[in-house]
Amino acid sequence: MTDIESLRRLGLARQEANLPEFLTALEHPEAAYRALAARAVSWLRRPHLGRHLRRLVDDPDEDVRVAVAAGFAVLKDTSAGPPLIQALGADPASSVRSAAARSLGWLRLDAGASALIRHLTTDGSADVRAQAARALGRLRWQPAIGELLSALSDPAPIVRQGAISAIGDLFISLQSDDATDDSILNTLRARLSDSDPETRALALRALTTCGANDALDHALACLADPNPGVRITAAVALRRLDAQAALPALRTHAGDSHPEVAQQIRQTIQALESPRSVTGDGKGQ
Repeated sequence: MTDIESLRRLGLARQEANLPEFLTALEHPEAAYRALAARAVSWLRRPHLGRHLRRLVDDPDEDVRVAVAAGFAVLKDTSAGPPLIQALGADPASSVRSAAARSLGWLRLDAGASALIRHLTTDGSADVRAQAARALGRLRWQPAIGELLSALSDPAPIVRQGAISAIGDLFISLQSDDATDDSILNTLRARLSDSDPETRALALRALTTCGANDALDHALACLADPNPGVRITAAVALRRLDAQAALPALRTHAGDSHPEVAQQIRQTIQALESPRSVTGDGKGQ
């Protein structure tokens, strides 16, 4: 039997010729071997190999089950919906449910949408709720917009962050009327005063991505946010908005005390001040 370090090296080589070693290790009495073997199989990135991981979906060890749930996504095994939905719904370990939710999103498995909505709203683990939100965004699952908006009031910051990311993914393709759009954007605007800085940054990014008509004003205001990450997001947003009107405010903040913020502001100023190419009709491109 290959020792665990040798097994790791074989796995990192990502050569299908080593598959027999991995399959043998899937049966090893020690969980560490089984978990590593499951990862090694997934690193081969051959969807048909998912059938070997299915042997371990009910493994007694939590780390093994996590490796299996995550491995289906790495393999791009789109036939893995049933075991992933089962893991999300029934596994007692939140780490396994979280991995299952994440894989359902990465694999774009619409069949898991109902289970993802249920766990977004009821799961006792914040990480599972967050991964369910992000997965619904990756699915572009429009019927979940109400639950995602409600999740913006979740007490756990990581859930609010996941919900904002998902709403940003959904908004552009959402078939809704102007009143619904305004309601969604207003809910995002409210998160600009969230106590969690990453949530504030994501809210600003979502408003910019969604094309909110006041995104420029909010980005300018966020240049004064106490958190440097939010200020960086504001500088990048102004660059993406191609906001010439923001130059005076950017110059005012160019001496920001945080070096990375100052660098991003300088880059935005430089981008906005750069001469634009001109087409034959005299219009900038």
